Amino acid sequence: MNPEANKWYRGFATIILCYAALGYGLMLDEERDSNNFTAAVGDYVVFNCHLDFPHEIPIPYILHWNREGRTIFSWYQVPGYEQANSVLSIAEDYAGRIHLLEGDRPAQEYGQGSINLTNIRESDQGWYECKVIFPDRSPSSRNNGTWFFLSIEGAC
Repeated sequence: MNPEANKWYRGFATIILCYAALGYGLMLDEERDSNNFTAAVGDYVVFNCHLDFPHEIPIPYILHWNREGRTIFSWYQVPGYEQANSVLSIAEDYAGRIHLLEGDRPAQEYGQGSINLTNIRESDQGWYECKVIFPDRSPSSRNNGTWFFLSIEGAC
């Protein structure tokens, strides 16, 4: 094999190894950052989501709860101006079953973006993500997503 071809193969192999190592590292990060829950049909589960405010100062935000790429619950809040706070959307299959935790309980045990999913169904099994957007900030999105996997007992 000529020396030029040998350099090319080494360079290509190095790039492949770097991509493989990067992919493995990202996989480990995702595993480390996820929370796994198991629930039975009819039970409830609380997904705990702490909000990461820029400079620790509460500002207006939009909370999105996504399940496998689809928004199932969203909430808009303006700290200190409760009249502006409102639910923006709830997916039809979650209506009446998904609620933002409110009152003293979130401050003591759970983050401000935590939700309670009740009356668990087999179809609820899968990945969930808590994502916060700050519309008055640039950039509006920060690295603050929290991942959860919900397993349903007895589901295939």
